[in-house]
Amino acid sequence: MAKKVLIVEDSVAAGKIISEMCLALGAEPSWAKSLDEAERLLDPKFDVVVWDGYLPDGDSPGLIRQTANWFQGEMVACSTMPALRRKQAAAGCNYSCNKEDLEPLLRQLLSSSEKPASSQ
Repeated sequence: MAKKVLIVEDSVAAGKIISEMCLALGAEPSWAKSLDEAERLLDPKFDVVVWDGYLPDGDSPGLIRQTANWFQGEMVACSTMPALRRKQAAAGCNYSCNKEDLEPLLRQLLSSSEKPASSQ
């Protein structure tokens, strides 16, 4: 069964790239382009959530904090801004990377039952 990934990303270009990356890795991506849409889509069925930091309707750490209370999967802070990734990690993301470094991390999270070391 394919692992499910929720991509929370407002950039069309980045969202398409991450979606295609997930498909190439055998995962089933869903894409939220705002925090409001992410809140509606978030569900325990997802194995991984990839969080951008800034979205049109706010910053992600608040929703990450709420989600961390019940979500059992992996959450990845994915931003080009290190300070924002630190805020996302403090809110509950257990992995953190630049967008350029997302593919190898997703490959590990999606293709292995052995999880990579947390990168908070």
